[in-house]
Amino acid sequence: MRRILPALALACAAANAARADDPRAAGEALRARLAAKGPVRALLETRRLRAFVGAGEPQGSVVLRTDAVEHAGRTIYRLSDRFVLDLGRLGSARLRVEADATLDLRPLRVLLESEESRGEGLRSRQLVVLEPDPSGRGWIRSVTHGYGEAERSRAELPAGALVLTPPLGLGERLARLAPDALGARYKLPAYDLETGLSTVWRLGVEDLVAVPSRAGPPLRALRLVRREGAARLELWRERAPGGAPLRVARRGASRLVLLAPTTGGPDEAPSGGPSACVLAFLHALARRDRTVVERVLDFDALYRAAGGDPSATQRRAHFVAALLEGLFDPAWIEDHGLALAGAAAGPGDLTEEPASSGCCRVRVGGADGPAFLLAPSPQGWRIVDFPRPKR
Repeated sequence: MRRILPALALACAAANAARADDPRAAGEALRARLAAKGPVRALLETRRLRAFVGAGEPQGSVVLRTDAVEHAGRTIYRLSDRFVLDLGRLGSARLRVEADATLDLRPLRVLLESEESRGEGLRSRQLVVLEPDPSGRGWIRSVTHGYGEAERSRAELPAGALVLTPPLGLGERLARLAPDALGARYKLPAYDLETGLSTVWRLGVEDLVAVPSRAGPPLRALRLVRREGAARLELWRERAPGGAPLRVARRGASRLVLLAPTTGGPDEAPSGGPSACVLAFLHALARRDRTVVERVLDFDALYRAAGGDPSATQRRAHFVAALLEGLFDPAWIEDHGLALAGAAAGPGDLTEEPASSGCCRVRVGGADGPAFLLAPSPQGWRIVDFPRPKR
């Protein structure tokens, strides 16, 4: 017996060590910790990145928004991601991801919309939605091409699958929530929403790298390699779990690189100067923050410019409601030249020009960029006119 007990102890220790090095076990343990600890505060911010293809000029922008909301008596994450990429003479491509998920990022509902130009005046659109079957048995995947009827089918998700929409969505958030233990490996069953196929999500915590900072000395960032099915992405993020993404690179022929335009910090207060007001508007527009948009607009001036009668209060209310609804329309944003420059714009991307009657014109992205007209008010600078449509 004295010889058997030490042997059993060694066997148990070896089994525990093997389990600790098992990526699948590590992935499940990571999820268990997330489910138990509540929302990660560092994750609950809107992040903006610029998009590059190869070594070219900035060609797009990404907005990643995460909120904690109450749903069916519990707190969940709500994701709202936008990706816009310039395609040169072909126009632009857009990717939108909306997701509700538990705190360990198990899906409750996921939406993926992609749209791109296919020539003059032609656009290709696909909308994929994954949601629970109303009968309570499994999942339903709906696919809509263009604006036709949705094609619905039953989706077979592996048990505990992470729903993937690279480079955005739940896989991106889980990579940011992983601990900063160098050498750690994680693996989880996954489901590719675009293809409807089962796959695997993998994450490796590789090493520390230096990231240039506009605000001071380089930052020490954590480098992770994430694999979502066929997609291989390299993430540099702030070290603490939930830290801001500073750089994302997708390997392969496209060589897509996403970079944070600044190194953190909250959105600029709309009570600042003309550029700060426009910057707050652009960032709020990207994350669909109606409260900030309302604060930076002079509705009276916009109503008068549209020929409205100041005494017709009900008509003015209808004008304001229609204006706010239209501003958040992706078509309006793109038609006014704000889709690419706006979401990831920083203070250095805006220039101010004096205008008549004490007003100021603020341009986004250079001398020929979209121009806003602003006027001073007792509450600070406010937008009184928008850029002219490109067409």
